[in-house]
This record gives sequence, structure tokens and C-alpha cells, in this order.
Amino acid sequence: MNGELAGRARYDAFLVNRYLHDNVGRVLDKSPTPQLSFLKHVDSRDGNFLVNPDYTITAIIDWELAFFAPKETAFQCPLFMVDVEKLYGGWPIMGTDEELFAREFERVNRPDMANIIRNGRKHRCIEFSLYTDAQNRDDFEGLFAGAWRVIEGEDEEFSWEAWKKAAKLQYPNPFES
Repeated sequence: MNGELAGRARYDAFLVNRYLHDNVGRVLDKSPTPQLSFLKHVDSRDGNFLVNPDYTITAIIDWELAFFAPKETAFQCPLFMVDVEKLYGGWPIMGTDEELFAREFERVNRPDMANIIRNGRKHRCIEFSLYTDAQNRDDFEGLFAGAWRVIEGEDEEFSWEAWKKAAKLQYPNPFES
């Protein structure tokens, strides 16, 4: 409401955030039991993790957007294994590398982690949609299309203009005087 997340296209950002706030419970766990929280590094691409020749992580850099998150968010597949083109294009599908990663967890008898990897794209679509600048229209609309598909059904067609027209009826513009 104060323009902190979106200085210019703030009504579009408001619509997306209200929709996600009102509907995220349809796909993400709303357990009444408090869960453990884990420190999450938002940008998990390979350039932010320094590794020695023995494959030991020696340092992690670029922490400015880190936050505490539930297990299902904190242990998503690393970004370098995600089909980012599909993610930003609005299609929340599981990529080949993500599936291989999930299978490795099954191989070492960790089906819980395999399940988190397989469902992590739902969390990622919603998170990325929340934090994307509404001024960057291609990314903003594409990422929201993915979040919308996670909530409404992954095979559904999405039109930003049609969705916005309906959303404006549900969420009047609080910025107009």
C-alpha cells in the first residue's frame, strides 16, 4: 500500500499480492502446528556457493535477501537445476535436473526430501511472483502466470488482461482518491 514493493505499477503489484494472499492456502500447507524454520538463501545458483576441490562448501555469499522459512521452502531444488525459462514463462513444470535430484533423495531413503523437491516449484512460483518488479512486465506477468497455474490448475490457459479485469472487480484500486 505504501509503494515499497512497487513504486510505479503498484496497483498491479497490489492485485497480485492480494490474490496470492487470499489463495495461497489452496496449495501450500497451512498446518496449525508450528514448524521449524530454516535459513533460506534466495539466490541458490551455483555462483553464490564457493566449493573446494573436495566438494565441501567453504563459503556462501550474497545474503541480502535471506530469510527464515519452513522446510518446504528452505530445501527447494537449487536454482541452477531449475528450468528457469519455463519458470519465467509461466509454466511451473518440473525439469529433468529437478527430477534427477528428487530420485537421488529416494535412492538414499529420503522420500520426504524427494517430495519437497518435486513440490518446491509451487513455493518457488509463488515466491518469485511476490518479489518480481511489476515494471518488468515480461517477468512480472510470466511469473504470476506460473503462480496462478499452481493455484488454479497447471493446464489452465492464462491471460493477464482477462485476469486483471476480473481481479479489479474483486479488489478495487486503493490508490485512487
